[in-house]
Amino acid sequence: MACSMKSGIPLPQMSTGIVSRRSTHHIRARCGGWLTTLPTRMASQRHSRLRIALGAALLLVSAACQAEDLPDNPASFVDVATEVGLDFQHSAFRWDVSVDLVSMMGGGLCWIDYDDDGWLDLFLTNTWSDGEWGRWSRGDGIPHGALYRNDGGEFEDVSEAAGLDLPMRGNGCVAADFDLDGSTDLYVTSDRFNALFWNNGDGTFTEGAEAAGVGANGWQSGAVVGDLNADGWPDMFVAGYADLNNRREGATTGFPNTFLPVRDLLYLNDGPGPG
Repeated sequence: MACSMKSGIPLPQMSTGIVSRRSTHHIRARCGGWLTTLPTRMASQRHSRLRIALGAALLLVSAACQAEDLPDNPASFVDVATEVGLDFQHSAFRWDVSVDLVSMMGGGLCWIDYDDDGWLDLFLTNTWSDGEWGRWSRGDGIPHGALYRNDGGEFEDVSEAAGLDLPMRGNGCVAADFDLDGSTDLYVTSDRFNALFWNNGDGTFTEGAEAAGVGANGWQSGAVVGDLNADGWPDMFVAGYADLNNRREGATTGFPNTFLPVRDLLYLNDGPGPG
């Protein structure tokens, strides 16, 4: 089924919390799962009335919370990561500290029941510092994200077996059943390319971002999923960050405002493609 495109959909200001901008984007993409971009318009004016309303709501909520509402024994947490098998270590700056802005931002994670056994599994993005590329390539290989399978509260690293060992400088991720086949897929953003991992339903994934029209280049910090047009198919908004190849002329503020922004992207899911 060919993708249908819609235009003229105005969006209010959407900000990643980093930069605001006013722009209109038109991207035409065929997708197999299947996602296409919509024209998006980002207004430069801030929503001051919305911020005031939210602030007032928070004041009302805080005023309603009295000390006597607190439990006698507040909740506490215990770190059991190592005990349950979550021994993941982020790979950035493993040996040295350098000015690598992407690596400094850390990475995200997603809870995803990829094998549909009722237990939430864990995917963690990973990255590396450009200054350490040589040491990684000569050693254990370029770092990649990690998928930990949850087996009744015990976790096992199944990244390689699941096909999620693609080396990429991951920033964010989102889990959703994009093609509505009953298996949860995974989308990972990075500073160079984004990856869409289709869940094959047998414990493995296949990367297919380019074929689906969502393999955007540039630094995208994260993504969220929702059914924008109420057609039953999950759509996706991808937040752009900073373009490290393009500095702002005369910029005197610090990172990230010293760089031009990377555009935000809105993808409309058109449903299954041909075949």
